[in-house]
Order: sequence, then C-alpha cells, then structure tokens
Amino acid sequence: MSITIVKSKFHELIDNIEDKDLLLQFLEAMEYSSNRKPGELWSTLNTQQKSSVLTSYEQSLDKSNLIPLDKVAEKHQKWLTK
Repeated sequence: MSITIVKSKFHELIDNIEDKDLLLQFLEAMEYSSNRKPGELWSTLNTQQKSSVLTSYEQSLDKSNLIPLDKVAEKHQKWLTK
C-alpha cells in the first residue's frame, strides 16, 4: 500500500470520528510517536516488558493465535461507531 493511500485512509478515518476525546487520544499518540527516534521507546522498557513484547510477537507468528478483524470489530463495535 502506498504512503498516499495510507494517508488518505488515515484522513478518512479521522474525518469520520465525532468523539473529541478519541480524536485527542489519536493526536496524543501521533505526537508522541512522531517525536521519537527509532528504538527510543524500546530502550525505555525494562527486561520483563521487553520479554513480554518479544513473546507476544512470537505468538503472533502462529496464525492460530490471531483474531480475525471482523471478530475484533464486532467485539469493539461501540468504539467503532462513535
């Protein structure tokens, strides 16, 4: 997917959100992420946190551990329709 398409989808998503608090959360997350150097967040994690992230990543490689997007959307419908 090209960066132009990703930006377009992101703008469309934001344009359809009417919940101010949710938009502020997105803004905060984007500002936080855009002001970080690669690897900076990782270096702030302790050994246990790093281990947990790596374990989660390894588990995600097994497709049987993944949840289909439609199931996640169904479970969190109230946040997706605001």
